[in-house]
Amino acid sequence: MSERTSGATLARLPETGAAFHIGRVYPNGHSNGNSSETAVVENPGDLQPHHILTYIALINSSIAPYIEYIDAYLEGRNGHNPQIREAEQIADTLVSKQKAFSREHSFPSETSIRMSKLMADADAETKGLSNEHKAAARLAKFDGVQIATDHDGTWTDLKGRVDIGEHISYFPESNYLKDLIPTSAHAEYLLKKHTRKVFPFVFTSLWRHYLTDERGEQLFRNAGHYLPLRDGAKSLLDYLGSQNTKVTFVSHNFKPIIEGLLDKMGSETPVEIQAITSDSLNTLDKSATLHALVKENPTKPIIFIGDGETDFDIVEAYRKGIIATIFALEGVGFDTMLTDQNIPHFTFRDLNDIRVKLEELTSLANTYRTANANAA
Repeated sequence: MSERTSGATLARLPETGAAFHIGRVYPNGHSNGNSSETAVVENPGDLQPHHILTYIALINSSIAPYIEYIDAYLEGRNGHNPQIREAEQIADTLVSKQKAFSREHSFPSETSIRMSKLMADADAETKGLSNEHKAAARLAKFDGVQIATDHDGTWTDLKGRVDIGEHISYFPESNYLKDLIPTSAHAEYLLKKHTRKVFPFVFTSLWRHYLTDERGEQLFRNAGHYLPLRDGAKSLLDYLGSQNTKVTFVSHNFKPIIEGLLDKMGSETPVEIQAITSDSLNTLDKSATLHALVKENPTKPIIFIGDGETDFDIVEAYRKGIIATIFALEGVGFDTMLTDQNIPHFTFRDLNDIRVKLEELTSLANTYRTANANAA
């Protein structure tokens, strides 16, 4: 980001971060039966026995004074605080790395050109036929496929209420970010106020510190344990494993949250995770991420699964021929955008729908492969 300056020089803030704040805490501000606003006891130990809501509330409360400095910086009123300047430098480095990644995996490439030609041949052969035939004919041009999928709203169903302890629950659609993820209550406020263009700086100022701390990272992973799975999640992942299909989560979310969700799912299917980490923002460019995946596996195009606005930029990857077909959650933003742009896709309401459709497409693709072999 560009440097911001003012006439004021601000003193360094008190130390913040997971190592400083995480201790043994208790639900609803109670420690050993005695009421207190915040309770911190020695011996932090394993986080698992304690309520994550208490940890997150404590962290959010403790860093609240820092938010004023971040907000002032984003408004151009402060450029000299040491912590602000350090976050700015780290953000600039991460953005530079992400831009270099995007350049490295921009289109076209030898792989995308070859795949695009095969996709075009398949489309010509199935002109006027159903989406099932179009997708199957595309798949039949290759010797396999790989799945790339979004996370939030695709494998999770954020509607309703989730119980996470005795008399403790939350509403994930509106609260899971701020209630379960360290500093998100403040970070989401700043992103809403200043737009997501400032994500790299907000990330390095708030979230990143906890991702670099072992106990802080565990909080992110525990958040994934409390996310409600969409119906059919384990069944779909088990099916993909039975087909030896490579599965990659490509997400704007944080990697340990997805790891926590996979812990909860309990499938034996191997999964690769491409997501935000303490030293990478590469998945902010999903098309480039998908291009990197097919260059690693040049005979296997992508079937993409998504639901929302963070998936919009995969359209470039589709138009460049590396995506064979797309699944979109029915009736929401991604589905609407694909329809508006006349991009063929299948919709789903739960993940069982995807498994059933993939079984159908696989069978139909094998029929096309047999026909192609007989014609050769």
